[in-house]
Amino acid sequence: MKKIALLSMDVEEWYHLDYITQRESDFSMMDGLDCFLELAGKRGVPTTLFILTGLLKNIRDKLALAVRSGHEISLHGTEHKRPLQMTLQEFENDCFEGVQAIKDELGIVPAGYRASCFSLDRDRLNILKDKIGVEYDSSRINFDNHPLYGSIDMCGFEKKSECLYTSANFSEFEMPTVNILGKKLPISGGGYLRIFPWWFLSVLIKRYIRKHDLFSVYIHPFEMSCKTPPNVSELDNKTNFRFKYNIKSVPSKMEKLIELLKSEGYEFMTYKQAHEYFSASEKEL
Repeated sequence: MKKIALLSMDVEEWYHLDYITQRESDFSMMDGLDCFLELAGKRGVPTTLFILTGLLKNIRDKLALAVRSGHEISLHGTEHKRPLQMTLQEFENDCFEGVQAIKDELGIVPAGYRASCFSLDRDRLNILKDKIGVEYDSSRINFDNHPLYGSIDMCGFEKKSECLYTSANFSEFEMPTVNILGKKLPISGGGYLRIFPWWFLSVLIKRYIRKHDLFSVYIHPFEMSCKTPPNVSELDNKTNFRFKYNIKSVPSKMEKLIELLKSEGYEFMTYKQAHEYFSASEKEL
């Protein structure tokens, strides 16, 4: 079996963060998408872009170019509302609307989904698998300490590796965590990549990847942006600090992480490519 790395971006604006309630601004940090794709291109790495479809019209040309460059487009929802805040019918409608928007704007049928804030449960996973018809999901993270994350019961799925579950040609990709003093700690990107110093994070990642053959990384445009995040008046000082802390370190950390994974023999794939690879491997057994 190959060692596979999955690099992805949740394509949303800075103001879509869950602790920010004012969801409109003329100030954009979407240049972080350009920086991310430039880095991926320089390193020859295909990526998966989980798109918030409310932004599609503004970034359609960038996404079309990304697709021509070998990147994958998947669904992140329409307006960054957590699925667990929706009824099952509202969630189903939101997914159908998002899929249709990607079809209309890009002529692509998205193969996968990631929930805002990893906010998903088994009922909503079943909707994705059985009604929306996507081939994979990437919304599972084993980290109970975060108040917004959901919990997905994987009963009936086969655990193929530390972070991969499959059932009837459907894959659930879990985000990696490590055990520290009996506690789970995410090492998969986002705020964890931004806040932890590289020396500490690299030790944890090396410990993980030398034991496992699948590693997923995710990031957001605002964390790759060349701009300075704005002060948000509705946030207290602690939350404003957390929003901005160490953000300028992310691009160099991403480059180091890509090089680390390559040096350990990992091959980068899109999520769809990885799903197809594992599905084909299973049929050969």
